[in-house]
Amino acid sequence: MREGELEIFKIDKGGTEHQLAVLCQGDCLGEMSLIDIQPRSASARARTAATLYVLELTQIANLYARDVEAYALLVLNIAREISRRLRCADELIVSMGVTSDALWSDTADTTEVHSRRIVASAPS
Repeated sequence: MREGELEIFKIDKGGTEHQLAVLCQGDCLGEMSLIDIQPRSASARARTAATLYVLELTQIANLYARDVEAYALLVLNIAREISRRLRCADELIVSMGVTSDALWSDTADTTEVHSRRIVASAPS
């Protein structure tokens, strides 16, 4: 972001909106979709007038073709930001008392929170 303020949010299955972050000058967003080529995992909206830099996947591919060192530095910095955010998410998960079984269960379809612990239930 060059300037302004953005709110990052996600809407749960019940339709409730949850604010995940407020971003400002120097922050980035959309970095996960540059790496995994998947749809965005959350939505963003401007809280103030904002100016953003846009980096398309094709531009990253062109950078790779022109300057491998610059490409490597860009990808490394994207990975660092994703890692920083994952560490924050890990701390949040620990503070909520979520068990690894509930978090990583392949059979879990829905979750319910009970006593600060997530209990996964299989589909009916």
